[in-house]
Amino acid sequence: MTIKYKEVMSPCQEVEDIICDMCGQTCYLEHNWEYSRLYAEWGYGSSRDTENWNFHYCDKCSGKIMDFITKNKER
Repeated sequence: MTIKYKEVMSPCQEVEDIICDMCGQTCYLEHNWEYSRLYAEWGYGSSRDTENWNFHYCDKCSGKIMDFITKNKER
């Protein structure tokens, strides 16, 4: 996940940009933030115990993610 901040007034920060973790493009389009977040928290005792995953993706990539999930759900 990449979130860029710009210094506004010390110690405050303002979000400058959110970058899609799939395509690397900005999620800021036509004066709006167009992104979604995929978050995974792995349970106690699992092979990924204590891991937390956090991904941001743009509107364009959301269709690719839904296609992948629905295609693999049928297996």
